[in-house]
Amino acid sequence: MSFPIIDLHCDLLAYLAGGGERTLYDEAALCSYPQLKRGNVRIQTLAIFTESESHSVDFATKQWDAFETLIQQTDNEDVKPLSSFSSTAEALSFDGICYLPAIENCAGLCSEDEDKQ
Repeated sequence: MSFPIIDLHCDLLAYLAGGGERTLYDEAALCSYPQLKRGNVRIQTLAIFTESESHSVDFATKQWDAFETLIQQTDNEDVKPLSSFSSTAEALSFDGICYLPAIENCAGLCSEDEDKQ
C-alpha cells in the first residue's frame, strides 16, 4: 500500500536560486520533481533558508523568486501552490505535487544592520 507523503522540509529553492540553468527536474537537487514523485510526496514544504550574513535578504529574495517561477512556469498541471486547494484532503488527492514556501531563519527578512523599530 502506498501512502501520500507530506514532507516538511527541502532545499529545492536554494538549489534553484543558485544560478545557472537549474530546473525542478534536475536530480542533482536531491529533491527534484521526479524524485519526489517516486517517493509519493504530495505536499512539499520548500524552505527559504539563508545564513545570517550581509547578503541574506538578497538570497532569500532569489529563493522567493524561484518559488514564483516554479509555480508560474510549470506549463503542465504537475505543480501547484498548496494555497490553490481548499483543504489538505483535496491537495493529497492531487496527482502532482503541492508546494508550500516556509521561512527558515529570519535573516532573509531583514539585514542585521536595519533599524529594529
